[in-house]
Amino acid sequence: MQFEDDKTLVITQETITSKLIRNLRTDILSGKIPEGTHIGVKDISERYGVSNMPVREAFFTLSAEKLIEMSPYKGATVLPVNDKFIVDNYEILEVLECLLARTAMPHLSTDEIERLKEINRRIWTLEDSLFGQEEYTRLNHMLHNIIYRRSTNAHAYERYNYYHEMMMVMWTNYTRMYKRMQQAAEEHDAIIKALETKDENALEKAVRAHSSHAKDNYMAQRLRQRTEEETIRQNTEG
Repeated sequence: MQFEDDKTLVITQETITSKLIRNLRTDILSGKIPEGTHIGVKDISERYGVSNMPVREAFFTLSAEKLIEMSPYKGATVLPVNDKFIVDNYEILEVLECLLARTAMPHLSTDEIERLKEINRRIWTLEDSLFGQEEYTRLNHMLHNIIYRRSTNAHAYERYNYYHEMMMVMWTNYTRMYKRMQQAAEEHDAIIKALETKDENALEKAVRAHSSHAKDNYMAQRLRQRTEEETIRQNTEG
C-alpha cells in the first residue's frame, strides 16, 4: 500500500512540474514575464501556487531551452526572445515538418487526402475578419495534424508539437494577415498534390516553401510592431 501511495505522489508531482513548465514558458514567450526580469524560486512558487521543488525543476528545463539564465543562489533571469531565437525555432520546425510529411506520405489513405482537400477548400473561402483569422488557425492546425500524425517517427511528431506550441504562443501577439492566409491555402494545395501523387521531391519543396513563408510573415510582423512602438515612443518623448 505504501508503494502505491509513493507512486501516486510521484505522478502528481510530475503533473505539477509539467504544468508549471508550460505556464512559465507561455508567460515568457508571450511577454507576460518580460525579458530581463529576475525570477526567484520563492516568487515563482507563490505566484503559481506550487512548492519549491517543481520550480527548481522548471528552471532547469527552461534554462536548457534558452528561455532563462540561471544564477547560483540568485534564481534566474528571463532571456530575450529575439529574432535569432525565433528563426532558429522556425528552421527546426521546417526540418521536422519535412521529415514528418515524407514519412507520413505512404500511410495517408484516399479518404484522408480527400479530407485535406476539403479542409483547404474551407480555408480558401475564409473572409478577412477576426473570425476568419481564428478559423484559419483551427483549420490549418487540423490539416497539418492529419498529415503529421500519420508519420512513423513518433519522436519527431512529439518534437514538432513542442516547437509548434511555442510558436503559437508567440503568434498570439500578432494577427493572421489575409494575404498570408490565401498564400498558405495555395501552398497547402501544392503539399496535398505532392502527397496524392507520392512525389517526394515536390513534397519537400512545398513543405519548405510553406514553412519559409510562414517565418518571413512572422518576422515582418515583428519588425512592423517594433517600428510602430518606436514611433509612438519618439512621439511621446517629443
